[in-house]
Amino acid sequence: MAIQNCFCTLVLIALGVSLFSSCGGSEKTASGLHEEELSGQEIYLENCASCHGSDGKLGLSGAFDLSTSGLTIEEVKKVLNEGRNGMPPMKEILSSQEQIEKVAEYTIELRK
Repeated sequence: MAIQNCFCTLVLIALGVSLFSSCGGSEKTASGLHEEELSGQEIYLENCASCHGSDGKLGLSGAFDLSTSGLTIEEVKKVLNEGRNGMPPMKEILSSQEQIEKVAEYTIELRK
């Protein structure tokens, strides 16, 4: 009887996971927007501001002051993809190269 209950529980869990993952579409973020709808600023604030600050100047845990950066857009994308010093590779955190491009463009705007 215990084995049968365990099997039923596993089937229900598998069914629930299957239904959850088959909903389709892109994931919604904490803001309720689909990931592809987010601006570079929104992606940055959600994923980068905790260390770099909302204006790029925070520098928490050794994070670089982005407002003083001299990197080109291509260099910024490389840092976002591969990480640097204590910063993890964002390609493992952000959902697409499009999001990395948006964040890179936004960080350039922080210099103004």
